[in-house]
Amino acid sequence: MNQPDGIPTIHSISASKRWYRRVRKTISRIYATLLMALILYLTLSAVWYLISSLARSSTPEQLTNIPVKMDRALLDTERAAWRGFEVSDNPRTPLAHYHRVDGWIQPDKFNGCTQSGCHAPLPHSKRKEVRAFLNMHATSMHCGVCHMQTEKVPLDVLWYDLANGQPQSSPAILEAYGLLLGTPPKPDDEAALKTLQEKLVRLLNRASIGAGNPPAIQDLADHFSAVRATSEAFTKLLASGREALPKHFRGEYGAKLALATASPRGPMLMHPNTEQAVRAFLDRRDSATGESRKALLDAVHPLKRPKALHCSDCHTTGQSLIDFAKIGYPAARTEALRSPIIVRMIESINAGHEMHLPGFVKPNSP
Repeated sequence: MNQPDGIPTIHSISASKRWYRRVRKTISRIYATLLMALILYLTLSAVWYLISSLARSSTPEQLTNIPVKMDRALLDTERAAWRGFEVSDNPRTPLAHYHRVDGWIQPDKFNGCTQSGCHAPLPHSKRKEVRAFLNMHATSMHCGVCHMQTEKVPLDVLWYDLANGQPQSSPAILEAYGLLLGTPPKPDDEAALKTLQEKLVRLLNRASIGAGNPPAIQDLADHFSAVRATSEAFTKLLASGREALPKHFRGEYGAKLALATASPRGPMLMHPNTEQAVRAFLDRRDSATGESRKALLDAVHPLKRPKALHCSDCHTTGQSLIDFAKIGYPAARTEALRSPIIVRMIESINAGHEMHLPGFVKPNSP
C-alpha cells in the first residue's frame, strides 16, 4: 500500500537517524581529540616552563646565603633584607651548618666613630678571649661611654634612637620587661589585669618596631592581645614573657646609650669638632707612621681616656659609673648587671688566667 504524499517512509526515517548519529559521533570525537590535544599542549607547556624556569633562575640569596658571621658589610644592612630570618625564630644558617644566628645587631647610622670609616661596627678584635664580650657592649652603647673622658660620676648617659640619632626615653622592651617582673594584679581584679594587658601589648608592639620586627617579639605581642586578661593563658604568658624578653637585649633595643652633651642635651656621637681631623687621618692613615701618625690620632680623639673603662667600673655592687635604674633598667635587671660574678670571670680571662670548667662539663677534671 502506498504512503500518502508528504509522509516520510520508514526507510527514510532510519537513514536520517543513522546520519544524525554519525554526525554526533564525529563531533564528539573531534571535540575529544581537540580536548586531548589541548590537555597535552598545556601539560607539555607546564613541564617545559617548569624545566626552563628552574634552569634559568636560582633561589634568592636572601634565602640561601643567610650570613654566617657579622662582618662590616653585613652590619650595614637590616635584618629584613634577609628573608631567611623571617621563616623561623632562630633559623639554621646556612643549610647543613650547625651554627645558628640567634639575633640581629641593628646598624647604627649615627655613630661617628664607625660612620667615619675609622672603626668597624664591632671594633674589638685583638683578643679572641674577650672580644665577643666587649663587642656585645657595642650593640647597646656608643663607643664613647667607655672610651671618652668625662669628670661626671656617675656618667651622664642617655638613650638615642637608632632610626634618627635623637634622644629618647628608655627602650620599650625594658619597660615591658619591668611590667613582667612586677607583681601581677589579683585574678579577680579584671580592670587592673586589662590595664596591664593593654600596656604590655602597646610596649611590645613598640619594641618589635624598634627591633626591626623580629618574629618572636611580635608573636608575643599578638599572643598577649589574643587572650583574655583574666584567663590562665594570660598568666602563663606573663611567665613565658619574663623568660623570652632577655634574649632580645643584645642589639635589639632600637636604641643605644651614649654620653650626654651639656647644652643642648643630646647624645655625644663622636669627638667634638674633629671633622677636619678625621679627614686628615683618613687621607694619610696608610702612609703616616710614628709620631706623625700619633699626632693625627690624637687630633681625632681629643676626649680619649688613657685607658678604657674596666668591667668592674660599671658592673659592681659598689658605686657604679652607670646608674642602671635611672636609665630605665628594672630592679631585677639592675641587680643582675651589678653582679660581679661574670665580671670577675671575664677579667680573669683578660688577665691570662686559666678558666676552669665545672666538673659536670668535664667529669674527669679534679
